[in-house]
Amino acid sequence: GTTVMWRGFPIVCIIILTQCLLLALYLQRRSARAFVIEVSVSIIINLIFIPLYSYRAAAVTTILSELALLIPFAFLLQGAVGRIEWVRLLWKPVVATGAMVAVVLLMAGLSQILAVIAGSVVYLVVLLVLKPLDAEELERLAPILPFQKLTQRRKVENAG
Repeated sequence: GTTVMWRGFPIVCIIILTQCLLLALYLQRRSARAFVIEVSVSIIINLIFIPLYSYRAAAVTTILSELALLIPFAFLLQGAVGRIEWVRLLWKPVVATGAMVAVVLLMAGLSQILAVIAGSVVYLVVLLVLKPLDAEELERLAPILPFQKLTQRRKVENAG
């Protein structure tokens, strides 16, 4: 069950980010309908599959319910900000996740803790190599990034 839940973790991260964006765009009332859809899907799937497959079904139904939430969130977000190129946006994190999963699976027999640490490092390295944000996106995010002061300090030092 836990293994299945971890596989759905990237979906949960995308949903959290999408929900934050919807809140920032003042779309929380319209996003409430998405939660009704999610809960409905969850209840129906749980009623069907938990009696048949026990706790394993609960893990899978949780992920399916999250997907049921992501779909209306995506439509709401797209309506607010325009067309979103999902493949262009997500392929780099998906590749990094694949590399992380491969490392974790290969190392899990040795040590689960080391496997998770190594997988996390591989994820970050692959993601940084693929550069998930372009220059314009980095410039837009610069004011809220924690290392903004450090980069500003370096610019001042380099200019002087």
